[in-house]
Amino acid sequence: MKSNMILVGLPSCGKTTLGRQAAEIFGMDFVDTDEMILAGLKKENLSPAKIFTLAMQRGFCRVQHEVIENLRAIQKPAIISTGAEASLSQEHVQVLREIGVIVHILRDPDIVMNCMRNRPARERGLQLVNMDTGKKTMLDESCLESYLDCAPWYRDIADIIIENNGDISEGLDALVKAIRAYRSGALVQ
Repeated sequence: MKSNMILVGLPSCGKTTLGRQAAEIFGMDFVDTDEMILAGLKKENLSPAKIFTLAMQRGFCRVQHEVIENLRAIQKPAIISTGAEASLSQEHVQVLREIGVIVHILRDPDIVMNCMRNRPARERGLQLVNMDTGKKTMLDESCLESYLDCAPWYRDIADIIIENNGDISEGLDALVKAIRAYRSGALVQ
C-alpha cells in the first residue's frame, strides 16, 4: 500500500488548506510543491513578480521538474499538495503514481472562480500549461474554461476523487474519510 497521498486539482480547490489539516490529523508530513518551486526560483535571485511570470519559461519548468523528481526522496508518509500544473505532464504523473495515491479535489467552477478573484493580485493571470501539449490556459476570467479543459485529465489520473464544494470542514471530512477508506482497504486502487 502506498503511504503518500498526492492532492491534485485547480488552484483554489483546497489542496493546500485541506492537505495541511489532514496531515496534522494523520500525523503525516505536509509537502507543498508550489512552495518548493518558489523556493527553488528564489535561489536564482528572482523577484516575486518575475517568479510568477515564469510559468511558460524554461526556469519554472526546470525547477518544477526537479521538485517533482525530488518527491521520490520523501522518507516519511506525507500528504503532498501539487501545483495545478505539476500533474499536467505525463512524466510527472508517472512519478506521482510511483510514490503515492493521487487524490483529485473536485470543486465547482463557480467556487473556483470566486476564490481566484479573491487571490492576491500577484497570483492572478497565472497560466496552466499542459507540459505534454504546450496548451496554455489562463487562470483568471477564463478559469471556467481551464476547469473544463483540465477536469477530465485530473479525473483520469486520480485514484480517488473527493468533492470540496462546501465549507472547509466538509472538504476536510471528505478527504479524511477517503484516506481512512484507502488505508483500511475499502478503497482499492
